[in-house]
Amino acid sequence: EDGTYLVGFDLPVGDYAVQERDNAMFASIIVRAGESTDDPLIVHKLVSGQADVYLARNTWVTFFEVRAWPLGTEPSLMGEDGAVGEGAYLIGKQLPEGSYTVSVVDKAPLSSYSVYSGILGSGQETLTKFEVIHGDTELTLNAGDYVELSGATMTYIQ
Repeated sequence: EDGTYLVGFDLPVGDYAVQERDNAMFASIIVRAGESTDDPLIVHKLVSGQADVYLARNTWVTFFEVRAWPLGTEPSLMGEDGAVGEGAYLIGKQLPEGSYTVSVVDKAPLSSYSVYSGILGSGQETLTKFEVIHGDTELTLNAGDYVELSGATMTYIQ
């Protein structure tokens, strides 16, 4: 539910999947080192589709127009055709490792994907690949990769 929570007291420490609610205008997640808006910002993420975040003990998380689940218990966003839309996904937990076709979303002003070595807030998230695409592109992803799609979709090949 929308609100601000103390991690380790209101919510368990761990990895979470966050999905935007239907008709959300400003779906977001904010993680701070303290309860005040003056406290250091750890994560601020506008959620398009889905994102994942690590929530550490004694941090404060604010959910707005999103639903959150412990990672691995969320509803799958992968269609029967093996496709997922804009959002971010952890390979090996939410999507299978292997090859994917990344495609441009019609009417998107810019289509891109980013691959990180860890999820947001983990302290281990390092950008390992970023590409602006203009047509279909093949991408191979391994377990532990965290892929974020913007203005793009991705379809599992094998």
